[in-house]
Amino acid sequence: MGLFDKLSDIDTSEDHLWGHGFDRSACQGCPHNTGGKVPTCDLCGCPLFNLDKTNAPPENCIRLDSHKDGR
Repeated sequence: MGLFDKLSDIDTSEDHLWGHGFDRSACQGCPHNTGGKVPTCDLCGCPLFNLDKTNAPPENCIRLDSHKDGR
């Protein structure tokens, strides 16, 4: 686990839809996915690992409908 792999690294200044559902595959090819060693969302700066664990995509994600999984 790296420095950015802690759930406490979630940027709470950006509204997130907690429990909405987060499908990491929806981020493939998304212009807001920065990639790199620790892939993060450019909208909120959160590591995708954290968004996956919390089921909480950014509220203004351009692929929000793709994330919703009914969990």
